[in-house]
Amino acid sequence: MAEEQGVQTAKEGARRHAGEQGLMETERTGWHRKVERWLDEKGISYMSEYTGFPPYKLDVYLPEIFAGLEIDGPMHLSKKDRERDEFLACRGVYILHLPSRKGLEKEKTMASILRFIEFCASNAKLRKVVNREMLVG
Repeated sequence: MAEEQGVQTAKEGARRHAGEQGLMETERTGWHRKVERWLDEKGISYMSEYTGFPPYKLDVYLPEIFAGLEIDGPMHLSKKDRERDEFLACRGVYILHLPSRKGLEKEKTMASILRFIEFCASNAKLRKVVNREMLVG
């Protein structure tokens, strides 16, 4: 399904997306790369360092379910992040914030991501309609 929609996994597209942003793949945090590897293992399509909602960027965008993952390092949770989250929420894009602190339990965190993905998948079609109406209107 990912190929039909032009969506790529990290192995296919993260370097390209990072390159578009002037970033090297190694500049993403270790936790960010772990999340991407886990998504790859589960066969979940995503885009890294996604810039499709200007002027904002998402660490990981899950286009099939209209959702994003933010790996919150020391530069996150600023006023600009709150503004971005509100902007995306108005367009039907859900965001899950993941702290990048050391010592997080991988299994619990990945279980939280999976529950988030399942929730987002359950109502993605409705949120895509909301987004289209926002773009047209």
